[in-house]
Amino acid sequence: MKITKKIFCFALSLMTISTMSLSVYATADTVVNEKSTDKTAQTNVDMTVNPYYIVTIPKTVTLDGSAKISAAVFTKSNDYVKVSLSDTGDFKVTNEDSQSLDYEVKNGETVWTKDSFVSFETDGEATLDFVQKQSNIIYSGEYTGTVTFTVSVETKKI
Repeated sequence: MKITKKIFCFALSLMTISTMSLSVYATADTVVNEKSTDKTAQTNVDMTVNPYYIVTIPKTVTLDGSAKISAAVFTKSNDYVKVSLSDTGDFKVTNEDSQSLDYEVKNGETVWTKDSFVSFETDGEATLDFVQKQSNIIYSGEYTGTVTFTVSVETKKI
């Protein structure tokens, strides 16, 4: 029994030592020492930088007011951040009596449609104006509605 135990311990020690020596010889590093003919070595330097963006859209906008959209952008050189409106272009606000007012969204003098968007290749801002179409409001009350913005990263078409 004592001999079996000694043999087992010897075998276990031998396996441990051989495993340790394998890891020493498994390296792919270049070793330069006093016996090396070439005293230089090269290595690869790698880095991954993931793209990111932060787009800020105001929580509320007053009709006949403006919404300032700001973007902090860090993307590939041929990419840009696209901010568009997901709505169909039928912009309305409604009061508690289901009376509605139409409005339009403008970027400068350009009236936005469902295909309009603002693009950011670098950090920047864009101002969208929410302009009431009707000048004669017939019914009083609080008019509310929502507009949905979509933010995406797109590649420039060459």
